Amino acid sequence: MEICLEDVSYKSGKVFICQNIAWKLSQGEHWVLFGENGSGKTTLLSLVAGYHSIKKGTIFLDGEAYSEELLPKIKKNIALVSSSFFNNYYHNETLLEIVLSGGESGLGLGDKIIPQKVVRAKHLLAALGLKNRYSHPFCYLSKGQQQCVLIARALLNKPKLLLLDEIYSGLDAVMKKYVADSLKDICTEENVGTIMVTHEVENITDEYTHILLLKKGKVFARGLLKETMTSAVLSNYFQCSVDVTWQDGHFGMDIKINKQSLAEFYKKEI
Repeated sequence: MEICLEDVSYKSGKVFICQNIAWKLSQGEHWVLFGENGSGKTTLLSLVAGYHSIKKGTIFLDGEAYSEELLPKIKKNIALVSSSFFNNYYHNETLLEIVLSGGESGLGLGDKIIPQKVVRAKHLLAALGLKNRYSHPFCYLSKGQQQCVLIARALLNKPKLLLLDEIYSGLDAVMKKYVADSLKDICTEENVGTIMVTHEVENITDEYTHILLLKKGKVFARGLLKETMTSAVLSNYFQCSVDVTWQDGHFGMDIKINKQSLAEFYKKEI
């Protein structure tokens, strides 16, 4: 499977959230999507997942341009995990309804519920610690439990590409390890590709192959992970001194900030 974005732009009102994005992803690649707050990462993932119509440019799935007619194929092959996105839509729906919606072209349930999908949805929820809570409303769960529901939703269709937006947000240490190990096994055994958005640099490991850096909605840099995530590139990106380290397969960076401390503003008299 191949995803290709050609000069893709998306705007909300008069403001461009993503602009002139060119990006190609091949089967089984593992990408990190990295950037400052508000750089357009979640919006870009939602575009790839087919949840928004682009304002300019084209996205292709195996050579076919995204369209309403292509949505069933998109949703079968690409799955999004994003509390930032889905929490705008899901509130009183039950856990089972939300997971089953992962098998549909839209956000809700279709007219026909397949019994085998119901069984699979329950198995996924149980594996993620939510057994016998299938009828619970989504809004009554903790943030970590909600994240587990969205993970189960993404896995329902056995997609070829997982879009992981802050996948570990809200998870306790044990569940984080369980999810990380499970996703690693799925990706390795089934040749599933991933795009991971994270603000926690310790989540970036050498298991990822590529990285795309977004800045103010535009591509700042992209390429192989270790060739792109260098001290020079990140110092230029953040406009401050950044020292990159790799230790035991994990990425790290030491940042030296050259601006007045918030504590100094706090101490000032009004």
